[in-house]
Formats: sequence, structure tokens, C-alpha cells
Amino acid sequence: MRARISYLDTLDFWYKHNKSYNYSQKIIDAVDVLEKELKEAPYFLAKYIEHLELYKKNFLNSKF
Repeated sequence: MRARISYLDTLDFWYKHNKSYNYSQKIIDAVDVLEKELKEAPYFLAKYIEHLELYKKNFLNSKF
């Protein structure tokens, strides 16, 4: 729930900052694409960190 609130706050920030929904819409579109990619191939380009026993994947790097 906190992540969702933070996401919406971020979209709101960019709307207020730019006085336009264009940048917020770019973020929404990128997140939608990312969600689809994760559903199809959750481990694609993920790096396994053995001592943590988990996979790490960077999201939205240099997209904006």
C-alpha cells in the first residue's frame, strides 16, 4: 500500500511541477510496460545475489 501511495505522490509531484500530465503519463506507460515484462519473464536480466538469496533487477534506469 505504501508503494502505491508513493507512486501516486510521484505522479502528482510531476503534474504540479510541470503543470502538465505528459511526464506523469510517460511514467505510467513505462510502469505498465515493466509490469507486463515482469509477468512474462520475471528473472530476465536479473542478477542473483547469493549471500542475500534473491534476484535483483534494476528498473527504469536512464528511461527519463
